[in-house]
Amino acid sequence: MRIGSFDRRITIQQANVSQDETTGEETRTSVLFAEVWAKRRQLRPWRKDLDQQVIEGFDTRFQIRYLEGIKPTMKIIDGDETYDIRAPVEIGRRAYLEILARATVE
Repeated sequence: MRIGSFDRRITIQQANVSQDETTGEETRTSVLFAEVWAKRRQLRPWRKDLDQQVIEGFDTRFQIRYLEGIKPTMKIIDGDETYDIRAPVEIGRRAYLEILARATVE
């Protein structure tokens, strides 16, 4: 794998849930997990029709150097686009991670 093909700087975020002590209301925020160089390959668009509402998006595959702790509950920010991580898959013996992610277009 040529390192020069890792030409995108992406941000990986994880959810942080806090609860207000007086009201008990939960607040979700995203916090930085890592900023890494990645290779991105767009896979295929998808579309769902739900009760007169159409939801569209596309699946994308990111490849990064191996980083422990990536979970399907995390998000990837690449420029103006946000992706939900679907599945991180180890490639080689902790050499790389291939991350299948999904972006929703509203």
